Amino acid sequence: IKEKEYGARPILRLIQNHIEDEITDLMLQNEYENNYTFKANINEVKKNLSFRESEIAIRPINLKDFENEMEKFRIICNETIGKTYLYAEAETNHFYQLMSSMKFFLEPKNILFAYHQNEVVGFIFWHPDYNEILAKGRNNSLLEIAIRYIFGKHKIKSLKLNSIGVKDGYYGNVTMLLLKEASKYMDKYQTIETNFVWENNRKSMAINKHLLKNIEREFKVVEYNYD
Repeated sequence: IKEKEYGARPILRLIQNHIEDEITDLMLQNEYENNYTFKANINEVKKNLSFRESEIAIRPINLKDFENEMEKFRIICNETIGKTYLYAEAETNHFYQLMSSMKFFLEPKNILFAYHQNEVVGFIFWHPDYNEILAKGRNNSLLEIAIRYIFGKHKIKSLKLNSIGVKDGYYGNVTMLLLKEASKYMDKYQTIETNFVWENNRKSMAINKHLLKNIEREFKVVEYNYD
């Protein structure tokens, strides 16, 4: 796995519920912090959202200016979750290349930017749980995924909170404002599940425990030496 392609350090393996697949010819080199995903009923999450009025403006991305918007996305990710445990900062144009194949599935509301005056100070990235409409037990081509999405997206009942990042000095209120704005588009879904959250990311753990409460899955991350 190349670090620059996936925004994470190489030779990492997620192991769900501490149950490891049989792996041969590998030597455990490092064991890292646990991480978790959270899941909850969307209506219950909305009840826990609170914020104060501020000069922060929330706006969706402009898909007609996709390349520039993805560059903004890359920069704010580097400035926020780029400081997260084991995260590798993305290089110029990386997000445009990474997200181009996903553009068909995106709506402007799926990525929201928080602005203070003209400065992007935070973002939220969420989307339907596409896994609900995919054929199980085999690979799905991009074309097949697109067709299934067109005709089956109304069947999706869960959504994924892929990531959220807020600059230092804006964290509490801007986080709630982003979640509040995103929640306006979530009424047709029943549940929300996060991406994985590092145990030592205390701010994210705290807000997920406050809003979602329920740990859905627990992972262990280990590093193997291939030499």
